[in-house]
Amino acid sequence: MAGAVLNPSESHGRDNLTLAPREDSTTTAVALGEGRTTLVVHERESCVPMASTSVKTVPRRSSATVLTRAVHRRRMQLGATVGGFYDRIGTTATAHGDGFEFLELSVGGDAVRIDEIDTTALADRLDELGLDRTVHLPTVHPYAVPVTEIRRAALDYQTRALDTAAALGASKAVTHADTDPRDRGDETLLADTVAELAARGHERGVEVCVENLGHLDKGFDIWTVGEAAASAGVSLCLDIGHAYLEVGNDGLDAFLGSHADLVSHVHVHDARERGDSHVPLGSGEVDPTAATTLADHDPTVAVEVFTDDWRLLWDTAVRFRSAIRSEKTKLE
Repeated sequence: MAGAVLNPSESHGRDNLTLAPREDSTTTAVALGEGRTTLVVHERESCVPMASTSVKTVPRRSSATVLTRAVHRRRMQLGATVGGFYDRIGTTATAHGDGFEFLELSVGGDAVRIDEIDTTALADRLDELGLDRTVHLPTVHPYAVPVTEIRRAALDYQTRALDTAAALGASKAVTHADTDPRDRGDETLLADTVAELAARGHERGVEVCVENLGHLDKGFDIWTVGEAAASAGVSLCLDIGHAYLEVGNDGLDAFLGSHADLVSHVHVHDARERGDSHVPLGSGEVDPTAATTLADHDPTVAVEVFTDDWRLLWDTAVRFRSAIRSEKTKLE
C-alpha cells in the first residue's frame, strides 16, 4: 500500500491543468465484445452499454466531458502505468504537452486495498486531466488453480476489482496468466478461468485482457496463454519485456505472426537477458520492430517503466510507436 494516495485532489507541479476534450472523441456508445469497438461515457449518473442484451445495468463512472473508451481506434493510443502510486497521476499525465491519453491504475492486491479507493475523487481527477483509464487487477491471488473453493474465492475477489474498474470508467482490465507452478500445465483450467473472468468484465462494460508471464515459474508460457485466450474468446495484454525474457525478439515476432489479432492492450518496457526488466526502451535488448505486426491492429499501449521521470516514460512511448511504424513503412 505504500505510495497510494486515495484522494488524488492535490496539485503536483504541472498537473493543475484542465484539458479540453480531445478532437478524436466520439459520441457513440456501443458494447465491448468480440467486435472490439468503442464505449463512450455520456452524462453523469450512469452509462450502460447499448448494443448488447446480455449486459446488466451496473453503476458506472461517467462524465459530462465525453471520453473515448477505445479498443479499436484509428491510431495507437499511448498511456502509462502508475500502479498504486496515484500521487503520480498529474505529473505522468501531462508529460510532453498534452501527453499520455490514458493511465493504468493498479487496484487491489498488494498495490492498494479495494475498499480504500475513493473512486469518485479518483475519477474526477482523471476527468479533469482529460484522461481515459485502464486498470490492472490484483496480482497476488492466482485464480487458475484446481481447488474449486480457492478458485471461486479468487475470482470473486477479482470481480470486486472489476466493480471498481467500472466505477472508475475503465475500458480495460489487465489480469495475469499465472498460477501455482505445480498447476502450470493445466491449459484447460486457464482457458475456463479467464473466460469466466472476461464474462464478468463484459457484464460491467470492462474488457479483460490476459497478460503473459511465461518468464516466471508461476506463469504459463506465452503460447499456452495465446491458445487459451483464443479458445476462450478473450483479449491479450502483450507484455513486450516479459515476452523477450521468455522467447526473445524472434519468438515475439513469431508469436505475433499468429496471435496479433488477439492483442488489445500492450505493456512496453525494455529488458535484458540477465533479468533486468521494466527499464526504458533503448536501455536493454528488446527490439521493438519485432512487434511491427501490431501497427495493423492499433492496441492501447501502456508504458510500464518503473520510474518517476515522465521524460523517460514519454521517450519509451515515442520510441516504440516510431519503431514499429517505421518498420511497417519499410515493409510496405
